Amino acid sequence: MKKDFKNLVSTFKNSIKTWDYFVNWKKVFLNSSELEITLNKLNYLLGKQNLKEEFLKLYSSNPDIVKALPVLLAIREKNIEFFDPETKKSIFFNFNKKEDKNANEYYEFIEKTGLIKLFKEDGIKNLVDSWRTKIIQESGLLITEAKLDTFDREPKYFMGKFT
Repeated sequence: MKKDFKNLVSTFKNSIKTWDYFVNWKKVFLNSSELEITLNKLNYLLGKQNLKEEFLKLYSSNPDIVKALPVLLAIREKNIEFFDPETKKSIFFNFNKKEDKNANEYYEFIEKTGLIKLFKEDGIKNLVDSWRTKIIQESGLLITEAKLDTFDREPKYFMGKFT
């Protein structure tokens, strides 16, 4: 079989983007509806003065709240490994399992990742509304889900050339 590179190149298109290329809206709204209840539970923590005490109280009756923590950081993974520069060791979190860690470890996660600022200082009144109106932090969770979905596909093809 003869390989014809010129014929192959002539079949390239300037773009592979169709109208639905950028965002899988069905997936975005499916993911948001699954998290809406959890985000509403986390709303309880917004603006609390003693966030740690309130988090521990909320976690004791609702350990599933931790499932939303990676999403608030725009992390799609549910099994996450972090390197702790202080201890020089890896720390593993599994946000799918209930009670994988104790409440204090999850609170430490909130502190060290900076999520504490979201709950204490950003003035957000409702995580779900903020998510839907795209104003959590700089990009918002809805946009973040769309971006994560887009990043999964890029940059495989660019300007008529494979990259």
